[in-house]
Amino acid sequence: MTENDKKILTFLKRQQSITAPQLAEHLHVSRQRAFQLLSKLVFEGKTVRTGERRGRRYALPNAFFEVRDRADLMLENKKLKEHEVLIDIRDRFVPLKLASENVKSIFDYAFSEMLNNAIEHS
Repeated sequence: MTENDKKILTFLKRQQSITAPQLAEHLHVSRQRAFQLLSKLVFEGKTVRTGERRGRRYALPNAFFEVRDRADLMLENKKLKEHEVLIDIRDRFVPLKLASENVKSIFDYAFSEMLNNAIEHS
């Protein structure tokens, strides 16, 4: 394990989840270099990646998350596709990406029921 790997893993433990730009600032390297370092750790199984593009975050595989953020969505009830909304929510919520399959299944069911109820009664 390299010195950079140790610094990154320590930073991840403190921050719970990070982006490549945050790591770049912390290590005083370019965003591209930070992305390379994080990709290597993902490949080695030392970190996990969630989200795409600007929403991409990295965390330790066994991280405990305190839920700080919330997802506020304004959706129009015109050709609303439940599965697309569910996928979007799943991609934004890092703890869910790391949860066991039974927890993901429970979340999917509960979220789908609430969204369907909102669609039917709006």
